[in-house]
Amino acid sequence: MKYSLIPENIHKFGLILVLLAAATIPSPASFAADKKKPPSVAASKVEPMLSPEEFRRQEDWRAAIGLVPQPKKGCFTAKFP
Repeated sequence: MKYSLIPENIHKFGLILVLLAAATIPSPASFAADKKKPPSVAASKVEPMLSPEEFRRQEDWRAAIGLVPQPKKGCFTAKFP
């Protein structure tokens, strides 16, 4: 099929250009999302730093739990008490 500049092909080409242009225009919702402020640091959940004593206790627990033999083959999780 040979393409030429006949009115049918120009119409199809124009339609394709219009659809591509419409697809690249940002929606009003995206503009509204840009104006929203990020949550403040005070509003976000912030974990306090551990005291040196608590840090040592957790490190000791991690070392000890690594030495406990597994009861069976598989994947296990442990949570610090």
